[in-house]
Amino acid sequence: MAEATCLGCHGAQNTSHKAPSFSAISAMPSTTAKSLEVFLRTSHPTMPNLILSDTDRDDLIAYILSLR
Repeated sequence: MAEATCLGCHGAQNTSHKAPSFSAISAMPSTTAKSLEVFLRTSHPTMPNLILSDTDRDDLIAYILSLR
């Protein structure tokens, strides 16, 4: 799901967008499972309005945190 939906903007190889890579997000001291959950449940003007299932959201959070 992360590859298909998110890595175009948040992948390490992306240089055309200003979106931080998932690795950079995972390295932030403020990044926790809860902070990611809140972020992914809130719409943001610079991100597509994604509607993720609970399972997809949990999987994405686990993926991001696994990059630490």
